Amino acid sequence: MTNTIWQKKFSIGELYYVNELETRSLIYEIFYQNNYLQDYLTLTPGAVIFDVGANIGIFSLFAMQYCNNKAEIYSFEPIPLTFSCLQKNLRRFGNKIHLYKTGISHVAKACDVDFTLFGNNFATATYKPQDKIISNYQPLLNYNTLLAMSSLTNKKLYYQLRFLPFLRNYLIAGHYKRQTTPTLIKGRLISLGNFIEENQIRHIDLLKIDVEGCEADVIKSIKPHQFTNIKQLSIEVHDIKNRVARLTSYLKGHGYIIRVQRNPFLENLGFNHHMVYAKRDEK
Repeated sequence: MTNTIWQKKFSIGELYYVNELETRSLIYEIFYQNNYLQDYLTLTPGAVIFDVGANIGIFSLFAMQYCNNKAEIYSFEPIPLTFSCLQKNLRRFGNKIHLYKTGISHVAKACDVDFTLFGNNFATATYKPQDKIISNYQPLLNYNTLLAMSSLTNKKLYYQLRFLPFLRNYLIAGHYKRQTTPTLIKGRLISLGNFIEENQIRHIDLLKIDVEGCEADVIKSIKPHQFTNIKQLSIEVHDIKNRVARLTSYLKGHGYIIRVQRNPFLENLGFNHHMVYAKRDEK
């Protein structure tokens, strides 16, 4: 695992980052695919936004730009090195952005836990490693899936898979082992419901959640009466044990209209990632 922070100019400007491929992927998903803010959801200047699972701050940058630099953003990121990048990338906004070196979960009080980081991909950090393996890595044991993904992210592996068929099983197994090699990192967890209460947050215009398989715990940490003050949610959900159905049913019960979308490319390759968008029914 690297402990180096890099600095480079990307299409959206100068950024501090740890993993370049991961950073380019986040920029594409957030700024160009608009993953977290489909037309179904709205943001206007002055919005209060919670970025849970902020990583190096790409979504917070997007949201601030979308709101013409007139927003109040609360960004949460538990991994120390990633949080350092987050601080550097967002410091120019001063007190418009509040940064917290913590993750969010359904906990009674703040606690420290082991987060698992796979390979050198800081976007994989999770305290539910088995869910992450099921969602992100087991599909790569399939030859066609790995071939398609490596064509985008690892040209050397792509050509080896295509033109060295006698090494196919060896290459697939070796790639899986490298990608799933774990590193444990201590991180803090707090309850979102407690945070909202303690900081007297009166309303949230958008709650964005991308926490690598732990999304249900974030939702559970919100106290039932607080949902009336959360206008919209944008959540990446790993559909393990019918999590999408259970989560959408729960949110509907709290007065939200729901839309669920999947990336067709990832769906065809066997990945279980869904985007769940929730907006309060104001009728």
